[in-house]
Amino acid sequence: KPVVVDFYAPWCGKCRHISPFLDELVGKYPDVTFAKFDTAGAKLEALSSQLGVTGLPTFKFFKDGKEVVSEVTGYKKRPLENAVMDLLKK
Repeated sequence: KPVVVDFYAPWCGKCRHISPFLDELVGKYPDVTFAKFDTAGAKLEALSSQLGVTGLPTFKFFKDGKEVVSEVTGYKKRPLENAVMDLLKK
């Protein structure tokens, strides 16, 4: 099943801004698993850095354990939904 990972932090205003739209996408694309990754978690900061997350929010797109669509960084709705649609085509 395709997976979208939302890299966010509780203090991130742009992350809070895009969150309701992300909830809409969850309902609109039931064939995609949406996961949240709290980059502010003490044990997760190093891992988010290893995964190349340099800005928030960042969305990464996986299928069969591999990143298959270019990441989307920021809170613009259209690029995020376009990437989800691209993920479904992979």
